[in-house]
Amino acid sequence: MKREFRRNKINMTSVVTVIVAVTAGVVTFRETFGETTAYTVSELSVGGDMGRVPCRLNNLGDVAGRAGDSPSGETRATVWNHGSLRPTNLGNLAGGEYSSASGINDTGEVAGAANIAKSIVPFVWTPTGGLRRVPLLPGDNCGQAFGINKYGHVAGYSSGFHWLEGFCWERKERGKKS
Repeated sequence: MKREFRRNKINMTSVVTVIVAVTAGVVTFRETFGETTAYTVSELSVGGDMGRVPCRLNNLGDVAGRAGDSPSGETRATVWNHGSLRPTNLGNLAGGEYSSASGINDTGEVAGAANIAKSIVPFVWTPTGGLRRVPLLPGDNCGQAFGINKYGHVAGYSSGFHWLEGFCWERKERGKKS
């Protein structure tokens, strides 16, 4: 009985090509059927900000997360626009010094969490309305928002005396009845 074994061979030219490509900031992978996928590595910001943590990416390439604010040393919700990848600090809520973005939709609206005097609360940020608190469930005192869809609906959790509960907050446009 004859057994046949197949060995996977490593093509040294491909290994060297990947090493050179990674060093240059471009990563190329050859897949099984000869297709090539290329990735370009981009730094999210330039300058003195620190502690950059990206959390979500929308379909346009905008990134939401948090970054340290150099002058104050505080962490702020931050968006990196796909065109420039320069950071935009979204600020904080009154009485707080921390915010972090965890979701972004294709219109650039952002959901996340920020602290106030004694708790962490969910927020939504819009280019026209700025940073606003998302209401918690009745009786709760803290929570976080994790995602925002194309309609501006926000998903997250609300917590308090009775542990925590998930929520979906639906934005109601002014002047419209629902």
